[in-house]
Amino acid sequence: MILSFKTSLPYYGHWIPYAHTPYDAFWEETGVDPVILDPVLLTFDPERATQKTKYMGELFPASVAADADGLLFLEFFQTDRKAGRAEAL
Repeated sequence: MILSFKTSLPYYGHWIPYAHTPYDAFWEETGVDPVILDPVLLTFDPERATQKTKYMGELFPASVAADADGLLFLEFFQTDRKAGRAEAL
């Protein structure tokens, strides 16, 4: 299962989402067969270049820490970064 958070890019001074917008996402590891898992999903090279090349976005395991404080990606994607409060996915 992949749950995603889309970002928007500036376009002539306006913020608009569109089909080729880069995105950040997390995926739930429960029930995933590591034998058939695409190794790219576990590749975290600088700027996640390998993931961006293949998937046009960045994908993180839900139970991995997103920051130095230990906030998991599952929680990170449910937090409004500007307001610092919970939000729905």
